[in-house]
Amino acid sequence: MNLLGKTELTDKLAAYQKSHLVKIAMLDGIVMFAVVVGFSTNTYAPFLVSGPVLFLMLLLLPTAFKITEDLNLTPQESSQLNK
Repeated sequence: MNLLGKTELTDKLAAYQKSHLVKIAMLDGIVMFAVVVGFSTNTYAPFLVSGPVLFLMLLLLPTAFKITEDLNLTPQESSQLNK
């Protein structure tokens, strides 16, 4: 993630939020496509794609630790994040 020039925590979090939203939306598109194909072809094979992708989406849930590591936050910013 390119955060050059971002000094405020709110700016960093806004950029992180946007990038996370795009990431989850792309994964959600895969799941939705698999569901549509599964229902339209009346087969279960496309649904097998949905399970691992949904599991990946769960693994990508943001936590305070992940955000701190991804954004390389200072201890002061990290304490602000945990409030």
